[in-house]
Amino acid sequence: MKRILKQILLLALTALLVCTVAACGGEPDDPGRVKVKTIRFLHIWPEHSAAIQKVVNDFMAENEDVKVEIQQSTYSDIQTVLNSQVISQSLPDIFFYWTNQIQGYIDAGVLLDLSPYTEGWMDTYIDDGAPSWGLAQRGEAYYSVPLRQSGNVIVYNKTLFEEKGVSVPESYQEFETLLATARTFSASPSYSPVAVSGTNGGYLIDFYYMLNNFHSLLQESYLDSHFKSALIDDSDAKSLEYTAKMLDKTADLYAKGYFGQAEGRSDETAVRNFKEGNAAMVYMNYNNINLLGDVEFEYGYFSVPGPEGLDYNYLRSDYDGFCVAKNTQNPEACIRFLKYLTSKDVITEFANATNSIVPIDGVEYNSPLNQELADVLNNSGSSLLIQNEIAYSTGDIQLDVVEAVYGVIYGKSADSSLEVAQKISGWYADCVKEAGLQRYAPERPIDETKDYSWLQIRN
Repeated sequence: MKRILKQILLLALTALLVCTVAACGGEPDDPGRVKVKTIRFLHIWPEHSAAIQKVVNDFMAENEDVKVEIQQSTYSDIQTVLNSQVISQSLPDIFFYWTNQIQGYIDAGVLLDLSPYTEGWMDTYIDDGAPSWGLAQRGEAYYSVPLRQSGNVIVYNKTLFEEKGVSVPESYQEFETLLATARTFSASPSYSPVAVSGTNGGYLIDFYYMLNNFHSLLQESYLDSHFKSALIDDSDAKSLEYTAKMLDKTADLYAKGYFGQAEGRSDETAVRNFKEGNAAMVYMNYNNINLLGDVEFEYGYFSVPGPEGLDYNYLRSDYDGFCVAKNTQNPEACIRFLKYLTSKDVITEFANATNSIVPIDGVEYNSPLNQELADVLNNSGSSLLIQNEIAYSTGDIQLDVVEAVYGVIYGKSADSSLEVAQKISGWYADCVKEAGLQRYAPERPIDETKDYSWLQIRN
C-alpha cells in the first residue's frame, strides 16, 4: 500500500513539473525567459485616450519586460476614486493628480519618494524643474512628476487691438490703462474689458490674489523662513492695512466696469461674451481653450505683468502630474515608463497631439498659437511663491474667505475692507491653532519706502 502511495505522489510531482515547464515555455531556470512586470497606469483624459494608448504601446514595444495596463477616470471623479483606493490599499502603480494638491496623500504615506531618481531627469525640464517639480517638493523629497502645465491667462482679441491701436501691456500700470481704454470701446454696462467668471468658484478673485503676489514680491516676504508653511502672522496693523488696500483696489476695478457685470457669471458665459464681441479680453484657464471654437477674429495670449520695476508676470498655475504608489512592486518599471513619457521626443508628439503645453525644455509646438501660449506660460508664474509645506488644513474656511472677498469686491459687505481683512486673518489663525501650531512675526516688516503707486486708486 505504501508503494502505491509513493507511485501516486511521484506521478503527481512529475505532472506538476511538466505543467510548470510548459507554462514557462522552457526549463524552470531558463535564462532566456523574459519576466514581465505589470504596472497599472491611471489617467483622467478620456479625450486623449488614443494618444496615451500610443505612448503605452510604443513604450512596451521598446520594453518587453514591462506591461502597462491603462486605467481611466475623469476630472470630476479622480479624488473619490483615489480616496477609495487608498482605503482599500489598491492604488495603481502610477496615478494622476495635481502637483500642488498632493499633501493629503503625502500625509497618508502612500506616495513613493522620487528624489533618488531625479538626477539627469529634472534638468530636462524648463528652469531645471524648479517651478514644476517644486510644487510637489517636501523638504528634500519629490512626490510627483509634472506632465502638463495648467494656467489662467488673458486671451485677447488681436484684431480689435490692432483696430483700436492698443497693445499688450508691459507693466501692471499699463494693464490698468488698457482696462480703462477698453472700457470706452462700448457704452453698454455689460461690456467687459476683461470677461471673467464671478461665481464663488470663479476667477475674478484672482485679480485680488494678483495684487497680493505683487505685494509679496515687492516686500520679498517669500524669503521669510515661515513663508512656505504659511505661518507668518499677518494680524499686525500694517499688514491688515495693506490687505484692506488690496481689497479696496480690486473693488474699485470692478466698480469702474473693467470686468463688466461679472457677478454670477460662469466660465462658459465669460468665453461666450468674448466670442460674441462683448469683451475685448477673457480671463480663462487655457485647458478650456476648446470653448472658443471657431471665432471670426485673431486672438493671442498674455499674462498680467507686475508693477514697473518688478520683473514678474502673474500666473495662477498648476501642473497635471503623476505619482507613484509607495507600495508598488515594480518601482524601477514605473520610473522607466515615466521617464519615457516625459522624454523630449515622446512628450513633444503627445503635446502636439493633445494641444497640451508641457514643462519639458526644448519642446516645439506645431501650432503657432500653442507656441505663443507656451512662451507666455514659461515666462510667467509664481515659482518664488510656492507655499507647499502648509501643515494645517484650511478646508473649512475657504468658502468663507471667498465669500468675504467677493462681498467687498461687489460692494455688498456689511463690514469695511479692514474689518474683512481682520476676519480673514482670524480665520487662518484659528486653523493654525487647531493644528497645534503657532504663527510667527514677519522677519521682514513692511517697508513703506517701496513704490506702491500701483496700489493707489486712480481717478
